[in-house]
Amino acid sequence: MITVENISKTIKGKTILQDISFEVADGDCVALIGPNGAGKTTLMSCLLGDLKISKGKIVINGLAPNSQRLKDSVAVLPQENRLPEKLRVCELIAFF
Repeated sequence: MITVENISKTIKGKTILQDISFEVADGDCVALIGPNGAGKTTLMSCLLGDLKISKGKIVINGLAPNSQRLKDSVAVLPQENRLPEKLRVCELIAFF
């Protein structure tokens, strides 16, 4: 279960997310869509614990997004997979 309660995120004085709330039940399939600049990447970064929210609360399976236990069980596949170009195969394997 993912619970997002009234989260906001401000970066350099600009409000990127404002009062966002939703729940996603276990087993649900969700699509996050919107125009460029709508805050999709910022929201995902907050859900993943990569960005700290400015206000509100995020709980994923009873854990905070920055919980190491949660991070150990989450995988993300971005639309574009950008890798350093000059990695050797053994370095690329270690990267993942």
